[in-house]
Amino acid sequence: MSVPRGVLRCWVPDPDLRGGRFCAPTSLNPIRVNVSQSPFRKRGTHNSPPWEGGVGGVGSRLTFSAVPVALPQRSARERFVAELPVSDGYSPPPLPPLPKGGSYEVPPLAKSAARCDRMRTSEVRSSTGAHAIRLLVALSLLLGWALSKPSAAQEPPKIDTGPVGLPAQLHNRQPSFLVRAEVNHATRDYREGDALSIRVASEIDAFVHVFYQQADGRVFQIFPNQEQGDNFLPARRTVEIPAQDDDFRWVVSAPFGTESVKVVAAKRPIRGLADPSLREARFNAVTPGQLKGVELELGQEPPTEWAEFDVALHTYAKDAALTPPGTRRVGVFFGVSDYEFNAEYELASGGRKGLNLLGCNRDARLLAEVLREVGQLSDLRVYTNEKATRAQMEESITRWLPAVTRPGDTVIVFFSGHGLQIADDNGDEPDHEDEVLAPYDTVTLDIVAELHKQGTKLAPSLQARLSRFENVLRGELRRTGSAEKASNALVRETAVSDDMFGRWLQKLDGRQVIVILDNCHSGGFANDEKGGARVLEFDFLDREVTRLKDIGQREMALLSACATRQSSLTREEGDHGVMTYCLLDILRHTAGPVALQRAYDELGPRMKQYFEVTNRERVSKKKQPLPEHQPHLFSYATTPLFLKP
Repeated sequence: MSVPRGVLRCWVPDPDLRGGRFCAPTSLNPIRVNVSQSPFRKRGTHNSPPWEGGVGGVGSRLTFSAVPVALPQRSARERFVAELPVSDGYSPPPLPPLPKGGSYEVPPLAKSAARCDRMRTSEVRSSTGAHAIRLLVALSLLLGWALSKPSAAQEPPKIDTGPVGLPAQLHNRQPSFLVRAEVNHATRDYREGDALSIRVASEIDAFVHVFYQQADGRVFQIFPNQEQGDNFLPARRTVEIPAQDDDFRWVVSAPFGTESVKVVAAKRPIRGLADPSLREARFNAVTPGQLKGVELELGQEPPTEWAEFDVALHTYAKDAALTPPGTRRVGVFFGVSDYEFNAEYELASGGRKGLNLLGCNRDARLLAEVLREVGQLSDLRVYTNEKATRAQMEESITRWLPAVTRPGDTVIVFFSGHGLQIADDNGDEPDHEDEVLAPYDTVTLDIVAELHKQGTKLAPSLQARLSRFENVLRGELRRTGSAEKASNALVRETAVSDDMFGRWLQKLDGRQVIVILDNCHSGGFANDEKGGARVLEFDFLDREVTRLKDIGQREMALLSACATRQSSLTREEGDHGVMTYCLLDILRHTAGPVALQRAYDELGPRMKQYFEVTNRERVSKKKQPLPEHQPHLFSYATTPLFLKP
């Protein structure tokens, strides 16, 4: 069959249809189509699904099932219409004869931008109407993208390749739980004849495997082994290899060089490692084929089902000179004032909102300069605006910093820019929200909608990226049937969630890590300056630092511009964030060392004074006072951390 040119329409019923409160759904059931031999029929009734659509012309009818969302009862009834034109020449795949009352997967719809008009039955608050319209636009576009191509067999998820070696073969970028290993030398340096032992802990109950890769590239499974055959590890319980009551001692010998310990933990036993020969001895050789089988097996699993961790260590001959213990101080600084897709976001909001901020790029540059001078940074990198991309953040934190530092060194990571929240996807957040940092190239559904409208006018490189964004939306919508989850998946793909950032920090295990955040998190990835009307509880990294502490990684601290339920602001002058400005002043004018704790203690009064003076001036000019915010320090470090030694 073919569908003639027409319009796909979706209706939001009156709020109290079907005897309950209702709004535009943000979570769809799997979408299916019913095709009947009758013209399009009337809109939704009490006995029909809440969403209906029709394609113009006799002989076609589409029905979409949706999940009602309970909200506080509204005072007025609303109805909204979203129209999605269907282009000429559109022909879905052939369908078999339709049994009475049967249904099939929706055939592909032509890609097209959506046009929405609001239909009133009585006065409706404009903000509520705009919210529903946005949801309808998103729904229509998602339907077009998710169904614009025939379904194909999905390839198994591919594991990130990363650097060459055992860590690269088994790498999970977004696990739902953490696992950690530590060796008995804090420096991770071993001479010939030194005893080596490993302690492993998992955040949850898990089946654990520990591999050791020698300097010559050979890989051995060292846990489970002939003496420790049970590899089920209860949550937060530590296993030591070899066991403390074991007479066996692991002594370092040739070959010498860079070696690694790799821990893989899974919620279920790993079939590819079930061979009894892999636990017959202390060191059980693992073949490349076996490793490849494990890689493929885990690649079939969702990333939430397993986790991994690796430790690099160095072995030396007895008479070789060791690298001195860590004394370096290194920093990486990110600041985003001008966002890549600000123009598209402004278009999507009708010119009411933008992404760009004031002062964030200066925050990063000036703090880096001051810490180079007074903080004794021996090396640093600064990335602002178009250079502060998601890929650059990941490369700098997970590859560059581990490469130029050693255990015992001090690392400072700074970010100034937008923060936002999306629904938690793995159940690890008490508030059911994941906090997200927004680098330069962060993308939201509204941005993709605007890019899609431009079509072939986009540069080829941007068209390729748009295709990738659409694939993310399409894949998640097919997998979950949820428009909201598809939208959130796009943000996770292009921004930095707290879960991901916590995983990145594991790459800096053994260092003293200071994370400083001066980012707005007022609930809108759309304010023209930091701050806003609706303040959310934004606790980026608080929980992750606690989770890392619980499995043994303690030497880190987080200093943020505001506590939960507050919103950070840029100074009236537009030059810096309030906290960063005060921190710069402390570092420049305080004599002697400045520990992180001392800086935090002085930041509070200075920021309070700034708001008092500024708000007196604003009130005298009959302006609304600015909402105050205070800094927030979160630390489990066992020794003092210094911004200025």
